[in-house]
Amino acid sequence: MIILVPGISSHHYYELDEVSENEAKNDRNKDHICKVKQNQIKSQERNKNKTDKRTANCIRKRWLATMIVIAFVIIGLVVVIVVQNIEKPSLNPKRKPIEVPNSFHSRKLCLVPSTMKNSSQEQGQMFVLLFPENIKLAEFANKTAYLASKSSFHLGITSFDPENITASHIYDYHSNMKQTKLIIPKSYILSSLKLEPKGILLKTSDASSLLLFDENTISTGSSLVFPLRKLSNSYIISTSTPFDDSLDSAAQFAIAATKDDTQVSITFKMDVDRKFEYDGRTYQNGDVMHLTMHRLRTFQVVHKVDLTGTTINASYPVAVFSGNKCNRLGYLGTCSKLIEQIPPINRLDNSFIVSPTVERLGLQIRMVSPFNNNIRYRVGKISTTTTVEEKGFHDFIVKSNEVGVIESQNKLLVTSFSIPTDSNEGDPYMITIPGIHQYLNNYLVVIPEGFDNNYISIMIPSSSFQNLRINGTKVNEIYKVFDSTVGLQENTYSVNVMKIKPGVLGIRTVDRVPFGLLVYGHRMNDGHGFAGNVLLPDHCL
Repeated sequence: MIILVPGISSHHYYELDEVSENEAKNDRNKDHICKVKQNQIKSQERNKNKTDKRTANCIRKRWLATMIVIAFVIIGLVVVIVVQNIEKPSLNPKRKPIEVPNSFHSRKLCLVPSTMKNSSQEQGQMFVLLFPENIKLAEFANKTAYLASKSSFHLGITSFDPENITASHIYDYHSNMKQTKLIIPKSYILSSLKLEPKGILLKTSDASSLLLFDENTISTGSSLVFPLRKLSNSYIISTSTPFDDSLDSAAQFAIAATKDDTQVSITFKMDVDRKFEYDGRTYQNGDVMHLTMHRLRTFQVVHKVDLTGTTINASYPVAVFSGNKCNRLGYLGTCSKLIEQIPPINRLDNSFIVSPTVERLGLQIRMVSPFNNNIRYRVGKISTTTTVEEKGFHDFIVKSNEVGVIESQNKLLVTSFSIPTDSNEGDPYMITIPGIHQYLNNYLVVIPEGFDNNYISIMIPSSSFQNLRINGTKVNEIYKVFDSTVGLQENTYSVNVMKIKPGVLGIRTVDRVPFGLLVYGHRMNDGHGFAGNVLLPDHCL
């Protein structure tokens, strides 16, 4: 490019053109260099941005990985802590007592009584019967059992000597029901620490109830017998503390097998660590005895110490009876046979009403716990809270004009022992106290002859007392000898003791509301008693 400038030679024009072109080149080079540098700077900035992004992403990924690791560590620690605190399964699980709050209430094992409308008596068609030892003076007599039914039935007997068991049928005109009295020879009385074939299987063609009645004028005991189908494998024993060191007042329990090759384990609990021997081995508190028993074979343990808390576990269902041969309570009265068939652990309850016993000073109540347990009991207006360890027990007194209430957080076996009035009037007897979830709306029992005064105790929701029927008729108020009310688990219960005549007793509620039933009889220097039902219904298991 040539630029003409006036007054300057062409040579100069040339030089100017050359210089301008060089300058232009230099300018272009500078621009290019500048652009290159700018591009380099931009490229560096882009690379830096990319590096920064990659660094940030890396940091985020590392942070996220770290958080994941920390989370897994925390989860692992929580799992370890939970696993360490989970109770491992055991054949005899120990349950830690729960701290008892001020508003302590026992948990409901199943439907409350006022809502259970189908709970007729646990009658059966097959029963296993046995007769533990009585004192020597009472063993000369034969033994008795009573069957009660609403209609005629056929009876089958299986035993080692069925021909010598006699049955006489009696029609009860007051109740229009049937009663069968069984006479069992004294050869069926069990011996201590012997495996014997002395169990009796009774089978009826119609649903019946069975009462064991070990009667003697100086030592009588009775117990309702459970249907065979209600028996189970695990039991805890209740006896009373022997009055003295003689075998007459000794504690005892007896077992009858229902199947061949039944493996039985007995874990002994003794209030005094006193030894005894069987089959060449010595046993004491805490020891375990192992037996193999066949169908209708029996085994009885008699010991001079209290055996309460002893447990029995079997591979097949067994029948278990416990009590004392002939014990006294304190220095009052004379001795009397104490006997009850013990309900299986899985059919025990945790809420109870204790009705008083008339014509006696009161009742000694024994609460036996298969598990660690918190218990609250109330007598009158006085409430007490206590903790009972596994296989332990706690006693308290209910006087003849008082009502007791018991609530526990785990299942309990509750037995009562009547306290005589003085040294000449009445003997003790043993009754298992029914829980409110064991109440039924229909009972059929026998009230044995031969006692001066017979009584029934009824624990029923107050709103249903007017719907109670005894042998088809309303309750006559003139037969009441005690009545009171008590509250338990959102219900108000009416507690009534009534005088009753001997014979077959059919008692029910027309609105089908369940209630508790106790039966007992008194005469000079003697007494007996039993409960209408002490088994938790099937739907509560």
